[in-house]
Amino acid sequence: MAAGTSNKSAAQLMTEANKKSKAANGFFQRMMGAGSTAAEDARALYVQAGNAGKAQGDYPTSVEAYKRALDLSTEDFEKAQMYEAIASSYKMFDVSQAIPALTRAAELHMSQGKWTMASQTLEKVAELYEQTNDLDNMMKCLKEAHRFLKQEGQKAGANRVQKKMAETLALQHEFMRAQQEYEEMADKTKDDPMLKYGAKDFWLR
Repeated sequence: MAAGTSNKSAAQLMTEANKKSKAANGFFQRMMGAGSTAAEDARALYVQAGNAGKAQGDYPTSVEAYKRALDLSTEDFEKAQMYEAIASSYKMFDVSQAIPALTRAAELHMSQGKWTMASQTLEKVAELYEQTNDLDNMMKCLKEAHRFLKQEGQKAGANRVQKKMAETLALQHEFMRAQQEYEEMADKTKDDPMLKYGAKDFWLR
């Protein structure tokens, strides 16, 4: 955070960011080629405003600030960060709005080939679906996260997600499918020196 902004409120930072953003779009700024620098400065201020809003518990303001920072983001990794920040604030007061934002972040991670990050984000989306008792969409997210973790060789992570899948199937009264997931995990882990100690637990389930 830039010097002099750490003690400012979200509202103060939003005002400064709005001024900087307006200046970035000014005719003379564009003519002088300074518009991009001003836009970057405005984006940084919007991010700071979002962080300040979150710190103050003013989540609607933090959402608005992060959305404006998103509008000024040019790189996919920046956009993914902003969508995750938006979702993080939304889930404090409107989980239904957090889901599409976090889903978009996962899609951006996928488009960049960041499969482990995409899987981690999909796990977070699954948690939000669980909060809304939407177990069908929760399972879709978990399956995709599991597939990415498997292809990346993340055995422990893949097992963690598969265990959650089995638990979710049990909640849906899909007991045979849940049993199949547990048995598959047990078979995979019994000969793995890093994971074999969990195999007995899977068989007992």
